[in-house]
Amino acid sequence: MKNWIKKHATKKRLIGLCSIVAVTSTVIGYNAANQTKAETRYVTGQVQRGLLITSITGTGQVSGENQVDFKPKVSGDVTAILVKQGQQVKKDDVLMELNRTDALKTVRDAGQAVRDANISLASAKLSLTKLKQPATGVALLQAENAVNQAKRDLEKLQQPPDPLDIQTAEAQVQQAGLNAKLSSDGKTPQVVRNAYDAAVLTLRGAVQSMQNSLLDADNVLAIDNTNANMNFANLFSVLDQGKKNLAMTSYPLAKNALISTKAATDALATENEDPAKIDAATALTKDALQKTTDILSAVTDALRASLTSSSFSQSSLDSLTSKVLSDRTDANSKLSSVAALDQSIEQAKNSYMSSGINLQQANTSLAKLQKGPDAKDIAAANEKIVVTEQQLSDAKAGASSIDIAISQNSIDQRNSALQSAQNK
Repeated sequence: MKNWIKKHATKKRLIGLCSIVAVTSTVIGYNAANQTKAETRYVTGQVQRGLLITSITGTGQVSGENQVDFKPKVSGDVTAILVKQGQQVKKDDVLMELNRTDALKTVRDAGQAVRDANISLASAKLSLTKLKQPATGVALLQAENAVNQAKRDLEKLQQPPDPLDIQTAEAQVQQAGLNAKLSSDGKTPQVVRNAYDAAVLTLRGAVQSMQNSLLDADNVLAIDNTNANMNFANLFSVLDQGKKNLAMTSYPLAKNALISTKAATDALATENEDPAKIDAATALTKDALQKTTDILSAVTDALRASLTSSSFSQSSLDSLTSKVLSDRTDANSKLSSVAALDQSIEQAKNSYMSSGINLQQANTSLAKLQKGPDAKDIAAANEKIVVTEQQLSDAKAGASSIDIAISQNSIDQRNSALQSAQNK
């Protein structure tokens, strides 16, 4: 290292001396050219070994003599450096590794794009193949049927109105008019009035049914009719006191409810009664029917817990049980009928609300039937025939050259898209 320094120091001294000589020559030449007389002076010195230090000032770029720029074709974060400083490398040596996540995703997306382009191209080719094929027998038959149906529709329009259709339309107008009409009280819609009048009859029928049921129950319990089946009453009271007590306490509840219901329904007029009174009687009837089914169920349980004796045969027990069961079935049926009254009346009210619109529509339909075929309908029917006949003609002729050209163009475009995806 010292020899290298000495060698280069000597070179620098020589260069320095040459520089001094050159500068001196330049000054002398300049003075001679300008004809300026000046005294030439020389300074001498002893040559010695040592460093020649010089400085250079300037602007510009500084670059290393052996510098090489490294520019990869791809960008990314460096995850590993595989060479050391000062290590010699040769062509194809791996210097570093980059993060491959984005690159792998790009490759995967490119592969998917190629697959999608292949599918799209195959679909376009299938469409062209299908377009070139002649129509099937089923397709032609369907097209012919469409033409025939369009012609039948036109013929039907051109025919005079059917008397039965007019009669039906007139009946619809009449019914719609009745629904929109008020009853004789001048305030209740007739359709609602009819529902309330029918409810009165239903309530009275329910009262009559409850009277018969309570009578049959008392023939077993002997509460009001003390002479009825005394032997039986004593028998089942000894066998199951709990069932007897339940039946005995249920009876007066049903009886009192029936008395209130009968009084309310007897006061109802069979026609044009105040709807509020009918609604009140309906509520009472529902309550009485429920209490009636309760007493009949209690009596049935008591009968099933009873035993026969010499004074009360099995046949007599079966007859009473059958009668009470029949009464309970009837009471449940009446309860369902009375419960349906509310729905029936509500439907009648809704019918009246829409009766005005229904009447208008029924009158319009009747007038259209009586007038005969409309010119617009005839024109529309004729146009439909033209359309269906053209569709049939197209089905027989097959695909047009324009359709085939469009389909082929679609194939070319998708083929180009496939090539573009493969090149990425």
